Amino acid sequence: MDTAVVNSIRLKVNLKKFTLETLFTLQDISFELCKGEGIALLGASGAGKTTLLKVIDGLYKSYEGEILLDGKEIKNLSPREIYSKMGLLFQNPEEQLFAETVFEDVAFGPRNMGFDEKKVKEAVSKALELVSLSGYENRSIQHLSFGEKKGLPLLAFLLWDTKFFFLMSQPLALIQSLKRIF
Repeated sequence: MDTAVVNSIRLKVNLKKFTLETLFTLQDISFELCKGEGIALLGASGAGKTTLLKVIDGLYKSYEGEILLDGKEIKNLSPREIYSKMGLLFQNPEEQLFAETVFEDVAFGPRNMGFDEKKVKEAVSKALELVSLSGYENRSIQHLSFGEKKGLPLLAFLLWDTKFFFLMSQPLALIQSLKRIF
């Protein structure tokens, strides 16, 4: 293979087998993504799209095969190393939002990426302003509309300064929700 192509591979998946409890098995899935490329995972509900994304994102590590992110095995990377490069947006925001307030939820990522508190406050304020949610900082997550809830995890990833790509479950649902915010 051409050296330039090998050096531009951001994600290489060679999943031999992954079993989720005793209910579900993914097997023989292989693909590579180079810088600037994208991929669509299409399939019926329950086919394993979200499970595959969770394996790729490092949430499940008990798989056979290899998943390389910038040439490094995902199993050997810390969450900080993974999430500085990619993030997974869940289909249901209720599975991803956990803080009591908008500010705390959006600030979680930057804090865990080592931003100082002044930079966290500035970044959260700017991000909320961009999506017309200024003034929502102290609002309870439970009092947001579904569309507003869908947009908050995306803001968090943008504030993490995720550099390379996002993995999304049900991206069309996210786009519909973001249309309401933007």
